[in-house]
Amino acid sequence: MTTTDTTLARSSTAPAPTRTTARSRRLDLARTWRGVTSGALWLLESGGGRGHHGIEVSVLTGANLFVTMMRFVLLRAWVFVRRPSAEPVATT
Repeated sequence: MTTTDTTLARSSTAPAPTRTTARSRRLDLARTWRGVTSGALWLLESGGGRGHHGIEVSVLTGANLFVTMMRFVLLRAWVFVRRPSAEPVATT
């Protein structure tokens, strides 16, 4: 591989996320989790006051399932980033 090929290959790939970027993403996910959970409890209490504990557990479970799915999708998008190929792929 020549110097020109190496430069071309480097310019066609996205830069790897830095440690600071990864840390800020984790913090954003944690804040989102806390916000969704708190918001779900707030909506439950504002809608009808404190209800049965089973309803509260169901609301928290649903909120946590939603955030878990969101975290899965976001981490999948962050980890498995599609980078443009430096050379075209031949299809047969």
